Amino acid sequence: MGADEPATSHRNDRAAALRSALELASHGPEQPPSFSSDGGATIHDAWGRSARVQPLGQRTRISLTAEDGRDAEAEVDTDTLVDAIGRHRSAYGAIAAALEHENALGSSVE
Repeated sequence: MGADEPATSHRNDRAAALRSALELASHGPEQPPSFSSDGGATIHDAWGRSARVQPLGQRTRISLTAEDGRDAEAEVDTDTLVDAIGRHRSAYGAIAAALEHENALGSSVE
């Protein structure tokens, strides 16, 4: 075993947990998520909005694109995001809420 294997294993575990949560939460009017070879995923909601998640290990980069084309981006805790997706009725909704929460925390620090 190499010195970086435990870190890689945790990163892969978190990416797998995120993928599983997205697959379970994406149902109904939402399109199924599309997964890329880098472990990221794109999720669309019923109103044409999209979210991109890119697991980075303990953190996940999330990007949202609204109907009007505006983009928003943040990094959030992966485990917290997986839990939120599991509790939410919509994968897109959980990702949007996580982004809003993270940006609210960031703006209160400034």
